[in-house]
Amino acid sequence: MSIMDLMHNLPDADIAFFDLDETLTDEDTDSLWASWRTSHELKGWAERAWLFKMYRDFRNGRLDIDEYMKYQRFRIGTLSADEFRGRANEFFEDKGRAHIYREAVALVGGFRERGCRTLILTAQDEAIAAPFAGFLQMDGIIANRFAIEDGRFTRAIRPYCFGEGKVALGSAYAERAGVPLSRCAFFGDSIYDAPFLDLAGFPFAVNPDPLLEQRAREKRWRVIRFCGGTIR
Repeated sequence: MSIMDLMHNLPDADIAFFDLDETLTDEDTDSLWASWRTSHELKGWAERAWLFKMYRDFRNGRLDIDEYMKYQRFRIGTLSADEFRGRANEFFEDKGRAHIYREAVALVGGFRERGCRTLILTAQDEAIAAPFAGFLQMDGIIANRFAIEDGRFTRAIRPYCFGEGKVALGSAYAERAGVPLSRCAFFGDSIYDAPFLDLAGFPFAVNPDPLLEQRAREKRWRVIRFCGGTIR
């Protein structure tokens, strides 16, 4: 399905959920973050080494979510919540925003113009993902989060926004909004998005990895590919 066809035939959804990495963006935002941080401080190199192994596992469908959450806590380090959010905003302005697909901007805008709520539903850290949602003028963000005590991040909050966790968190949001999942659209790119795609009334596999593309064929989910470049 082409993006032009989709723009002319947007599903009649009340909520449209979007994954972030390689759905709204053309690259993995963890990798972009680590690359950006490497140019600012030595800790970025440790992050890149950790990410290299995890990204390989991610692509093979074997990502350990507990290890990934340990990585997310590691990169926060001793930064306060305000300091980390400040770094996340700097990252977005310096590097992140340039990797947003033009088609994603148009698609989110199309849903918004029709009065459909739009949200990011991502395994990325909330602080890093938030500027993307703000730039796209989305209605909210559901992401991985850490509790805050005395201005500092502490434990990771469960359920993690990953795999079945996306189902739990996305479904809970829809229920609070009084919207059945049959009236929800979800745009995801990886096999880990399959559980929620399976429940959404309007499932879309965007730039799918091989495992998700195979599942999409089996389930007859619509497949779209963003290829018109980014906003940089």
